[in-house]
Amino acid sequence: MLGNCVTHIFLINAADLKIPLDSLAVDAQAEYDPRGQAPDNIDAPVYPYNFRYQVQVASPASDEDLARLHAEVQRVCPILNLRRNPQEINGSVALVSPAAEELAA
Repeated sequence: MLGNCVTHIFLINAADLKIPLDSLAVDAQAEYDPRGQAPDNIDAPVYPYNFRYQVQVASPASDEDLARLHAEVQRVCPILNLRRNPQEINGSVALVSPAAEELAA
């Protein structure tokens, strides 16, 4: 998800900033410890961590323009910023009876 978002925002902002790109590839990685899912786990995190990405770009643009593009992507990329600034997430469960589903159909 991070790689897709960074790619999308790179392409949008390159067009907006008139920075030509011949090719773009994003390699996003994170660490994950499967022990985190074990019922008796107390040490391993249950989530991915140590996120990182590398953008591989071919472009006639200057290093300065590419740095400006990267800075703008880091500023506006929603998934990147969600990872940097975690938000509270609320969830719920709604029990639906089979009879209610039949009436709605």
